[in-house]
Amino acid sequence: MAVLVEGFSVIVRRDSIESKYAGGWKAFLTDVPNATLCSDDELARVGFMDRNAVEAYVGHLERMGLLLMSGETRYPVAVILTGFPVVVIAIAV
Repeated sequence: MAVLVEGFSVIVRRDSIESKYAGGWKAFLTDVPNATLCSDDELARVGFMDRNAVEAYVGHLERMGLLLMSGETRYPVAVILTGFPVVVIAIAV
């Protein structure tokens, strides 16, 4: 389980994409808005350079069936800003 994390990274568990994202992995691949996708068998990561783009993409993920957080319920999506130190903006496990 390893993916590149730099800039703003949106990380999603692959099994959640298959089970919750409308259209599954194939649709997710089609919907990635840039060329930064990297993945392994367990995780998928899409990178961004600015917070507005991250917020727009997370909104898209939510519309497609993945939720970052809903009340106290946690979902397997993380948004991470790298730098010194690494800042976790939102994470769900």
